Order: sequence, then C-alpha cells, then structure tokens
Amino acid sequence: MELNNWLYFREIQIDATNINMNLTDWLVAIKLDSNNFDFSKTQPSGADIRFTDSDGTTLLDYWIEYYDTSEQEATIWVKVPLVPANQTKSIYIWYGNPSATNQSDDVSIISDPLNDGSCLAFYPFDGDANDYSGNGNNGVKHGTFYWPLGKFGKCCHPSSSTRNYISIPTITSTPWTISVWMMRKLNFKYYQPVIGHRYADTYAVQDYDWFFGFYNNHIAFITTCIFPTEINKWYHVVLTYKGNSEFDVYVDGEFVKSVSSSRANLDKIQQIGGFTGGFSPLDVQPCYFDHLHIFNRTLTENEITLLSQQLPSYSIGNEIFHGSKLSGVVCDKYGIPIVDKPVKIFIFDKDSGKLYRTTTSDKGKWEADHLPVAENSKVLVVYTLEGDYRGDNDLVGGEFSITQPL
Repeated sequence: MELNNWLYFREIQIDATNINMNLTDWLVAIKLDSNNFDFSKTQPSGADIRFTDSDGTTLLDYWIEYYDTSEQEATIWVKVPLVPANQTKSIYIWYGNPSATNQSDDVSIISDPLNDGSCLAFYPFDGDANDYSGNGNNGVKHGTFYWPLGKFGKCCHPSSSTRNYISIPTITSTPWTISVWMMRKLNFKYYQPVIGHRYADTYAVQDYDWFFGFYNNHIAFITTCIFPTEINKWYHVVLTYKGNSEFDVYVDGEFVKSVSSSRANLDKIQQIGGFTGGFSPLDVQPCYFDHLHIFNRTLTENEITLLSQQLPSYSIGNEIFHGSKLSGVVCDKYGIPIVDKPVKIFIFDKDSGKLYRTTTSDKGKWEADHLPVAENSKVLVVYTLEGDYRGDNDLVGGEFSITQPL
C-alpha cells in the first residue's frame, strides 16, 4: 500500500535493550497524548493512523483500543515482526489523510497475544465486561462499576460502596494462567479478590499487600505470599496453575513464590471481583483491573516477562511533513533553462547536510514530492552540469524555481 496521500509521519524508537531474546510478533502498546502527538492532524477516530516497519514501507498490524481527540489520549497496539535481542527498534506512525478509511485490525491482535490460540478469555474492560477472545465468555455485572482510564484504554473499577462482582461462564482448564494488571487506589488493606471460583473452595488473586490466597467460604487463608505495593501504581500480576494443586506467582515479570492448596475445584474460574459472601462491604476495597487474560496452559517465564513489558520505554521523534513537493527549472548562470540534456539534482537538508533525494531534470524541469522533510524547514538543492549550481529556499509545500548558480 502506498502512503503518498499521508501528510505526516514520525519515528517511534522502542527500547528493548533490556530484553535478552529476539522478539517475534511482539505486541507493543503505543500511548499518545498531547505531549507527544498532535491530534488535530488526524481524523477524529484515528481512522487515518497507519504503522510501518523500520523500512518505512511495510505496513504493520495494529489495533486502536482507545482514541479520544477531545481528551487527547490514545492507546494503540502494534505488532512488531522482529526486534533483535538487546537492541532498539524503529517503527513509523503515519497520519494526516482525511479520506482514509479505518484499517485497525480487530481485537484479536491482543486477545491472543501469544499467537497460539491458548487464550480462553480476554477482558480489556473498555466500558464493559465482555470477553473479546471470541470464546463467548462474556461477564454479567452485579453491582456498580466505573470505567476510568487505566493502564491501557479504560479499566474496571468496582464501586467501594457495595459488594460488586462479575459472573462469567465457568471456565475449566488444567493447567491455566491468569494475567492481569492491577492498581490499588487507597492506602488501607482490605481484601480485594480479582478472579476465582464462586461459593465454597474459592481461590483468588487479591489486593491485600499482594496476598495470593486460597479461601474456604471466602475467609480462611490456605496459603499466602506477600509482595509490597504502592498506591496509584500499576502492577502486572500472573498466577499459573500447573495442576496437582501447585501454583506460581509472578509480579512485573519476576517470579515471586510457589504456593499450593488442597482445595477442590482449582481448575474452575467463574467470577471476577468481589465475592458474594464472607466479607462485609467495607472489607472489600476495590482496586483497578485492566487487561485480564485467561490462558489454557502454563506460560513460560519468557512469555510472562514479555506480557509485563508490552508498554516499553520508547521515544517519538519529530513530526515529518510528508506532503512536501519541490519543483524547479534548471538554468545556467544567465537564467536560461537547460533543456538539451538532463541535469542531476541533489536535495539536502540545509542544516544537517542529510541527502533527501536525487532526481533528474527533463527538458530543464524537475520535481520531487513526498520528501521526508520537516514542515517549513530549509533545503539545499544542488544540480550539476559542467559545474555545480545551488539554490536554497524555504520549504512550504509549494512550487519554486532554482535560478541562482553556485
């Protein structure tokens, strides 16, 4: 697909220098805001957004999870084909085409993040409790829920005034892995189950200074491990069930502890959020949940690490005006067009000396369009015919002639 009708592009440099493995089809969340992006130059829905690989031409799959021009906030997932171990990776974002149609892939780009069909359910919590894995495990809300901005797009926030939970169709699997992003909002330490099995013999991941507990009738601890947390900080939490009552706990991609339980029904997952019994409403202190995945296998440590690093450090470069067009007439030192032979044209950045384009005149005329030049920057045009000639002008996206010899 040609991107000639897109007016702007910018380089995004992703920092993967701390990842000691080659990354294939790595899903990266790019977050845009008023500090790094000009939303006024895109369509209101972001329908003209495109991404290319480091060659500037190979289109990449992406999914716009959240795009709000009025709030100037966006989260876009991009599938990067290859990032070599311990390196940075450049991709490009393109925008500025009012006639472009939306090419954002469906949610499957992130609902199956490991690209192997192992995801049983995916809840992005972007205003609802639906399952976006394609497996139909949609949730039913019980109580009051809010959907504020979260780690990625919106997130789930159960009301703290009542006991709230989301019931889902029973998911049964041995083994399984639960992956979820969590943030504690208040600085006191009551129970907040995240996901588990209803009624007796309940298990859950919960927010209580990162106790990972297994409960009987929602109260008694069976086993626990503790991980310190801060309020208003997102953590990536993974619980794997390997079978034989054995579990592993990971926080932010790091192994924390193995735990075990003698409870029954450990292969069943039925509920998200506060449980229906055992606690009084004031005992349940809701936290924020985002991007909850349930997998039908035990993820490897490398896979868990990658899931925790889907929002890596990255920098967004200066906006490049891709709609530029230069044209001119090659003249000799007397101002007479040189029409009897072609002249080679070199177009440089005037300040850095970077070569943007070479072209050749035809009967004295030449043009170069879609130059990767910042809007209103200065260029240096050099042409050669039995000597060097040069002219410099302000690039304004229109036509001009080079008439001054060097």
